[in-house]
Amino acid sequence: WKAWTDPAELKQWYAPENLTTPVAELDLRTGGAYRITMRGKDGDHTAVGVFTAVEAPHTLAFSWKWEGSSEPETRILVTLKEVESGKTRVTLRHEGFADAQSREMHAQGWESTFNKLEKHLG
Repeated sequence: WKAWTDPAELKQWYAPENLTTPVAELDLRTGGAYRITMRGKDGDHTAVGVFTAVEAPHTLAFSWKWEGSSEPETRILVTLKEVESGKTRVTLRHEGFADAQSREMHAQGWESTFNKLEKHLG
């Protein structure tokens, strides 16, 4: 839960493997906003949105939009479930994409981001 909700933790892993996360600002409550900047060789990419559900320690739901992009806002649901002592299953559902290409690009980004999360939690 802390890896998903603590800005200092998010800065350690919340971006694909070739990016860093210099900004992670969260108002962690239902209706609260967030802003996360991912930095790469081609510049900054900032995701913004609003939390639609915050149910510690197992559910986060939020809107997602790239700041300055004409792409539509999408929705993300993250669920955390302890499957055995010290191990947690993370399920992420990201939906509402304008087209298959956008969905596939985000899927690749999330896969790489989860690789970083796994290394972070070691």
